[in-house]
Amino acid sequence: MVTTSRAGLIKTIRVFMMAKVYNAILGDSKKPNNNSQPTAPTSPPIITAATIIMEIPKIQAMWTQHQVQMSTYNHLLGEWNCKNSSWVDVNFQAMGILNQAL
Repeated sequence: MVTTSRAGLIKTIRVFMMAKVYNAILGDSKKPNNNSQPTAPTSPPIITAATIIMEIPKIQAMWTQHQVQMSTYNHLLGEWNCKNSSWVDVNFQAMGILNQAL
């Protein structure tokens, strides 16, 4: 025969599984590391009137490369923010279920 506390545990585990937060309870869900957050690339120099005519194509090429780097950065940052937000949501939901169970 299943004891009341064991039955309660099984019921709570089922609630966690239905809420899709069981992995957070087990510790399998890890918060994205802040060190894995992408960093923005540094901007190339600005073209000014003082820029020598010969340097303009080089600086323009640097800005084009910077735009590509920024596009990649924005994509990676969006992915990181999504993972982080998802982790926060799951953990808050798990904590809410735990608080209700207690």
